[in-house]
Amino acid sequence: MAAQNPSLSDVLKAFLAVPELRNNGTNFELWRARVKAATCTIGNEAILTTPHTDANFDGIVAAAIQGKLQNNLFMLVNTLTTCKGIMDSLITRFGQTTAVVTADAERQLFSMKCQSDSHIMKHLDVMVTGVRGQKNKEQSYVSGRVLSH
Repeated sequence: MAAQNPSLSDVLKAFLAVPELRNNGTNFELWRARVKAATCTIGNEAILTTPHTDANFDGIVAAAIQGKLQNNLFMLVNTLTTCKGIMDSLITRFGQTTAVVTADAERQLFSMKCQSDSHIMKHLDVMVTGVRGQKNKEQSYVSGRVLSH
């Protein structure tokens, strides 16, 4: 007898801890890890890389993933019907580091300015985390830190 798929309620509960993916992808790595944890919780982590044999179940999990996207991202993937398709699209958009992505991240880093001394810790937290969720190279971080204050 084949194992029964988790219920809609189980899927929704598993996705409660998944944050909304921001349109600019700055929290993509955290979001992706939470999605993996959620699918692991329902016993179907493979659904992110391989279409599920039950298209209805795949659609339920895909809808849960889409529910964790901000509107602009949702509009980009709302026609995709599998979890694999959605994840592949988002990984292509946010999960690859290229020279262009790195240059854009450094441009954003160097353009950051602390608005007020009372917010300096928040400003530093943003810089340490990195633009687009990327780890900043030490020299880029130091240069950005000097220029930002």
